Parts: sequence; C-alpha cells; structure tokens
Amino acid sequence: MLHLIPQKVRQFVLSESDCKNLLLCSLTTKNILKSIPIDTLVSLSATEASEKLDGIPILESDCSDKQDGDLKNSTSEEYTKDEDWKLVYDLMRASKQGILFLREHMARFMESLENMSPYPLPSYTNDFIKSCLQEYSTTPNGGLNPNLSDRNSKFQMDQNMKVIMWVKTNINSVNGASPSEEKPDQMLFIIYFIKSFFPPPEWYVKGIQFAFLFNARRQNPRFKVIQSQIISRAKQLREASGAFEIMLVDDASNNYLVPEGSRSNYLLITQSGKIRCSDKSDILMGITLLATTRAAKRAGLGAIEHCKLTLKDICSTYALVMLGTSPGVLPVREILLYYDVESEANFRAAASFLNIDVEGMKNFKTISFDPPSAVLEFVVQSDAINQLMKAYDEEKVS
Repeated sequence: MLHLIPQKVRQFVLSESDCKNLLLCSLTTKNILKSIPIDTLVSLSATEASEKLDGIPILESDCSDKQDGDLKNSTSEEYTKDEDWKLVYDLMRASKQGILFLREHMARFMESLENMSPYPLPSYTNDFIKSCLQEYSTTPNGGLNPNLSDRNSKFQMDQNMKVIMWVKTNINSVNGASPSEEKPDQMLFIIYFIKSFFPPPEWYVKGIQFAFLFNARRQNPRFKVIQSQIISRAKQLREASGAFEIMLVDDASNNYLVPEGSRSNYLLITQSGKIRCSDKSDILMGITLLATTRAAKRAGLGAIEHCKLTLKDICSTYALVMLGTSPGVLPVREILLYYDVESEANFRAAASFLNIDVEGMKNFKTISFDPPSAVLEFVVQSDAINQLMKAYDEEKVS
C-alpha cells in the first residue's frame, strides 16, 4: 500500500506525525483501504535513503495487485512522481467531544478540492471524507484510540489532525476526451494526527512574537494547497528567530501586501475597538476567522472590515491578534521587523516605498545594531481583545 502514497506526502507525515497509524482511503472506491503503521513509513524512508547513498535505483513494491477489486494496474512511478501531484489538505482540532467546526472544515476542503481536481468529484465526496475523519478520530466507548500516540491514547488533551489528498496536475487526454469526461484510476487521501502545541494560559495575557518574511507570496491563497517553499522558509525563520508565527510580506509590485501568516489569519484592532482583516480575495478564510467573525458580532464589536492590508497598516495599528486552529484568538505583543542586514534592507525599502516614518513610530524599538534587529510593539490587553477572546471561547463550544 505504501507505493500508493507519493514520496513527498510520506515526508510530510514523517516530519509532523504524532500517532501510531495513519488511515489510507480511496474516494474512487469509497473504501478505507488500510490503517498503516507510521513505523512502516520510517522503515521505507531509511531503505530509500540507504539505496540512494549506494547509488541503487529505488524500486518500490509492485502495485499490479488490485485492492477491493477496483484498483487498476499502475506502476509505482505513476503514484510517486511528486511533480505530478497537487497536495490539497486541511487541518482540524480533535478532542474527546469530536472534531471542532467539522462542517466548516469540510466546506473549505471541498472548495479546495473542487478547484484543484481536474476531475469532477463523486456526489458522495463530502459525506465519505467526513465519515473517515470521524472514524479515525473517535475514541471507541471512551477507551483507547489505536491511532493516538501513547502519551495521549485516551484524548487526555486535544490533538490536531490533518487530511491530505493528492490530485493529478499533468492530465493527458485519452482519445481527445477532456478531464471532465474521464475518470481517475484512483483518488486517494490520508488522515493522521500531527504534533500539536496549544499555547499556555499566560501567552493570552503576555502575547506572542511575530516576524516578517519578505518576498513571500502564496499561489491561490484562497485554497488550502501545500506550498513547500513557503513552508520551508517560514519554518527556518521561526527556528532562527524564535518567533511563534511568520507574517508573509509581498513585494513592491503588490504594495508590500501583508495578507496573512504562514499558518494563520490575523486581525488589526484600533484603539476605538474597530476590527480589520485582509481582503477575502487575498487569504484563505480560516475556520477560526469565520468563528471569530460570529464571535465579534456576539460580543457587540460589530462586523469585521475586510480590506487590502499592507505593511504600513501593520506599522500603524494599535493591537494585533493571531487566529489559528491551535491558538484560537491570541494577542501579539510585538513583530520582529528585521533581524539581519538583508531583512533590514527589505524593511527599509518597504518603509520608503510606503512613506512610513520609521523613527517617528512610538512603538518602534531597536534591539541591537550588530546584527541589526528591531521590533514593533503592540497593546496586548484591551477591552476589545478580551471581549473577542471570551466570545470566541463561547463560540467554540456552542
């Protein structure tokens, strides 16, 4: 079964999984094909690395055997050639009460699939994927979940889970037929628990740090598709700077737009309590953002205004909060504007382009001159932030 999972997908699983087994499912045959132990992926990865070092061509097991009587004959190369696949995914939070905002997650995942798949999706797609997610995450009769890691086998804590489907991007028409007239050999997806971190209570009081990543632009931001280069750059900056989240900053051609974080949405809050968010066309509408929109109305904070937000808007805001699956609504105490010579040059160029008076900013603070480093500080505690966090917590359990 491992040959059915592209190598790039297996690498994602190995880098972030926190479970004993993953679930491999077929949308085409409407079947759960197998529960695959993570240890088998580890073994395969070690074998591939060894064969690559030895100069031996990597040949995965023959997949000419049919599963459930419906799998068509295919070579392993067809399934594992990474450039042929677009990876569509979603991330959700599971607990012993169930999957948080499951309906909203499924609506977003379906929108991404419908826009990325060259084939029409079966009518049962939503219901089948939803049932697989529920089966994987459910703790049977309050007992041990065989998929959870040992440290959390009884759902002693919430856990994030991910679903990934890989869809063909290079479609060769057969006998002149268009993709909409063809049927794929197999549409597969996997589900697994990932390493999860939920901020401690004191972070909601003291706030967290963001950092700017310049020249970072998502392709198709409205759809949840894995972009390895952005993920890699953001991860490197998080590890080097210690920032909890990375804000993606576009270039001068797009007025240094700052649409979202690498794994989050954000809100700007004025001193009077007015709330702004990036234009809907520039972002993936996160599930936490949708819930927070409802929460803001519940708290009497009014509608969230969506508009184009640039680096200048960030530099002039009173307060800023992060929105995400794990943190919910989390205040930001500061943004690391720059941290070395290159990032300072990028920031200064953006500030000049946008006519930002850096030295005149009251919340600007120099950390060091060698290497150059500076932050922008924000208010962490305000009536609007506290009301928003409280209303979101109520929305989460309603």
